[in-house]
Amino acid sequence: MNIGGLEVPIEDTPFGPRATSGGDDALDRLQWIVNAALEGDLPGLAESIEHREPCDDGAIFACPVEPGEDLTEARAAWRARTGGELGDDVYCLALRWRGPDFYLPRAVLAAVIHELQARRAAAPKPPSPWLFTLQAIHHDPHPDEAFALRELEARARDVDALAARPGDVEQRATVAAKRRLLLAELEQYGVLSGPMGLHRVRWLERWALPTLLGYQHAALAIGFYWSSAPRRGRIGPPPQVPSVLGATVSVDWFRRPAPVPAKWDADDWLAFCERTLLDARLGEAYDGDIFVHQGGLRVSIAWRRDDGVHAAVVRAAGR
Repeated sequence: MNIGGLEVPIEDTPFGPRATSGGDDALDRLQWIVNAALEGDLPGLAESIEHREPCDDGAIFACPVEPGEDLTEARAAWRARTGGELGDDVYCLALRWRGPDFYLPRAVLAAVIHELQARRAAAPKPPSPWLFTLQAIHHDPHPDEAFALRELEARARDVDALAARPGDVEQRATVAAKRRLLLAELEQYGVLSGPMGLHRVRWLERWALPTLLGYQHAALAIGFYWSSAPRRGRIGPPPQVPSVLGATVSVDWFRRPAPVPAKWDADDWLAFCERTLLDARLGEAYDGDIFVHQGGLRVSIAWRRDDGVHAAVVRAAGR
């Protein structure tokens, strides 16, 4: 694809073309910025370019070059690449972990994004689901995904309401069965997985589905916790799993957070509780409590087999 003399390599995807570098290191910056605009990873980027405003997410940025900046090398590089002139309305593209920066006319950058947006809009799309699935393929959902998610929200609310009521052994068994089925559904809808999770958060907020939003936030929090230094120190590297279903930390640890004892880091507190659970002999019970002493605290750790098999820390208290 040639825009303003700039050859932009593209590749096909199920949702239409996207930019690629074609092995050209300088175009690597362009690839990241353009695809971030196309795929929603840098919201408002296309509009900021139209209005000549900087756009920065802390890792990638696109900003107009200020008057007086020395562009001697950039002008020579652009002339060598395209045979044309860089002009005075120039944008700088950069990735904080890679260099050097890439300079191009603002009009060319805007035209590249607009052309790819138009081609993607015209491209045939795959069937649903796109985002709310364990193998998400797009940053936006298919139009028909909202209805299924609203029904799932209602079921999730019902399980929470049932679990909040006091009951006998039979009622607890009913809650356990409904929770297990709900979590299996949530996994299939991708709500218990991390990849594309922030995009799902955005849509769950837009659709006003707070219960599902809480589950998605909890799944993301477990993923961050798995990568934390305290967890690595007490237990090891993050597990390579498609979702948090079956983890030794329940999503309810983050959905229903309890106070962390004074002088404890939140991740280290959870890692201690998880380590204690892993070391305990639990038998075949569905749920229970572990009582230990640690650092002058009497610690109680509640656990439960959310998926019917794996014991998971649900909450803990230290006094």
